[in-house]
Amino acid sequence: MSNYQIRLSRKAEKILDSLPNQVVLTIYEAPKKLSINPKPFGYKKLKKHAGYRIRIGDYRAIYIIKENELIVLVLTIGRRKDVYE
Repeated sequence: MSNYQIRLSRKAEKILDSLPNQVVLTIYEAPKKLSINPKPFGYKKLKKHAGYRIRIGDYRAIYIIKENELIVLVLTIGRRKDVYE
């Protein structure tokens, strides 16, 4: 099985730039793991939006999987109360 490439949208990059370094280090590791398994234990398929989400402590990462290109595109990252808007 081939590994997926992880890509961040501009929105996700801007959010990571605005967060404290300690939080960024924790969040940064989770998407890297998606390259091996884009549907890890605890992932959820979103009902109102296209894509999936994973929990990263108090934060959530929303992403889509492009199976034919082997790419995981992280659309946004944020706190639970804000990320689904």
